[in-house]
Amino acid sequence: KYKDLVRHANNHEEHPHKCTIGECSKGFAKSVLLKQHLRDVHNLKPYHCSICGEMFYKLKELDHHQKKHDKMANRHESSPVISIEAMLRDSPSALVEEEIANQSSL
Repeated sequence: KYKDLVRHANNHEEHPHKCTIGECSKGFAKSVLLKQHLRDVHNLKPYHCSICGEMFYKLKELDHHQKKHDKMANRHESSPVISIEAMLRDSPSALVEEEIANQSSL
């Protein structure tokens, strides 16, 4: 019973950190509790990937995600880059078309 009374009294204390989303006006004594409320209740993801725009709840999740981008970039740096024009120019059908064009001009 005493715990219930303390919990009830805490509801009447000053809560300087207020949620301002929609009609929610819930207040919190600590900013970390407001952040947790925003993530859990309002599904806010404050951390955004600057490369793809994906959003995350925690900074640690964003860091882990960005490491995947880094790995992909390293993979692309080590592999040769072939332009689309070169692929089309060197494809078998392009070579056949070029041969036909050469024979027609004779």
